[in-house]
Order: sequence, then structure tokens, then C-alpha cells
Amino acid sequence: MDRQTQRFILERPPLVYAVAQIKFSAVGRVSAHIPDIQDELRKAGYPRFAESQITTIQLGSPEDHSIVPRWEFQNRNKTAGVALSRDSVALHVSRYVAFDEFCERLRTALTIVQSKLGIELVERIGLRYVDVVWPEPSDGFSSFVNPCLLGPADTAVGARESSCFVNFVGRTDRGTLCVRALRRSDGAFLPPDLQQQTLVFNVPDIKQGDTVFTLDLDHFQELEKEPREFSEDDITERLWLLHDNLTRAFLSSVTKTALTSWGMKERTQ
Repeated sequence: MDRQTQRFILERPPLVYAVAQIKFSAVGRVSAHIPDIQDELRKAGYPRFAESQITTIQLGSPEDHSIVPRWEFQNRNKTAGVALSRDSVALHVSRYVAFDEFCERLRTALTIVQSKLGIELVERIGLRYVDVVWPEPSDGFSSFVNPCLLGPADTAVGARESSCFVNFVGRTDRGTLCVRALRRSDGAFLPPDLQQQTLVFNVPDIKQGDTVFTLDLDHFQELEKEPREFSEDDITERLWLLHDNLTRAFLSSVTKTALTSWGMKERTQ
């Protein structure tokens, strides 16, 4: 899909989380620039600030890991944040309106960070969406979700309860597309690697035993072998291309009944 195919909106979308991450050639002494970055992001609508640490593990060597600082700047109600480390910057939100607005927020953050750090090379660009279907429709998830993502029906195999995880990975013209589907009843709704969240979510209370379906869509470009010069315009354009394939993945993962229930309608502009 190209941008012209963004011709519909969902009045009641199942989307609960969106994140765009840009990895770049590592910058030394990022901490020295944090006060200036914080001041600019505060003016841009991110007055909250927190510093934490993340553990990075080298592929193929779980024992070889390091702990690196991570800084996050959040808006007042903690529904959007800019996360920064020595080699990446990300925008994540738990209140998503439209991709145009999301890109504009990201561009603002990138401009501020770039003005202070002088980033040179972009090595990876990724876009990820998490949708949650809950509560389960009276006639089952198959009325809302492509049955190939649900696994066998409990009644068909004599199971009293079950969970199911489906992981699709494919190459596209733009990068690598991952479609992960998880049917679960453990009381959680986010993918396991996103459980330690700092944002506030507008999701009804989901208790253990409530069955939910989580659709985790991820599309990214690995650019390390041929890194791109840092450019807000280039990053935004590539994110649009990644977004188009994610739209295809979403539409192929849900049913027309679901789209109708979520209030699908034509865009007026």
C-alpha cells in the first residue's frame, strides 16, 4: 500500500501501543547533553523525566552483556514518551490518533536530539503496533481474527483451556515483517518483552482467566551494512513505507466483521 491507501479510519481501534525506534551509530558522552535535551523536550510537551538502565546481550553469548543508561521524557499524562540511549531514540505512545500526527511528534523529537548529539548514521529503523481484542466476542475470536492466527479450537482437541502463539516472519521490499499473535488468559495484554512499561494504558481491567487476543505487528529495516545519513525526511519517508506494509498485515489478520465493529469509515480528508 502507498499513502493513498490510508483512506479509512477506525472510530474504535483495538490499537493500544505504537513505537518507532531509530538506531544510530553510538554517540559517546550522551549524558553530558541530557540537560539540554530535557529542556528542549520539556518545551515540546514532555515535562516528565526518568533515568533507568537496560541490559544488552550480545547475540550468541548470553553471558556477554552490559548495562547501559536509558533516559525517557514523557508527556504530562504519561501516554507518550521519547526514550533515548547512546545508540537509539524511540517514540512510543499509548494514545494513538493517526500516523501523520505520530510522525510529526517523532520528527520533533528527532530534530531536538539531533541538534544536541549530531548523529551521523542511521543503522536501523523500526515501527511496531500492538492491538488487543477483548473481550472475546460471543461467537469466538474467529469472528474478529483470521482463524490461522488462533490455533485449534479447545473443543476440537478436548482442552479445557489453552494459549496459542503464532510467529510469522517475512521479507518485504522494505525490510523484515513480523506478525506475532498471542491468545492468552494470564491477565496480561502486552507482548512479554513490553511488560515493563512506563506508559499509562487506557485498557479495561483484564483479570487472570479473561481470554484476550494480542496482535503484535513489527516491520523494520536493517541498515547497518549500508547506513544512511541522519535525515528527518528520510526517516519519515521510510517509516511511511514500513507503515504501509503493517496496514496490509493488519487487514489480513482481522475480519470484515471486526472492522465494522471497530467503526471503519472513509477518511474525509
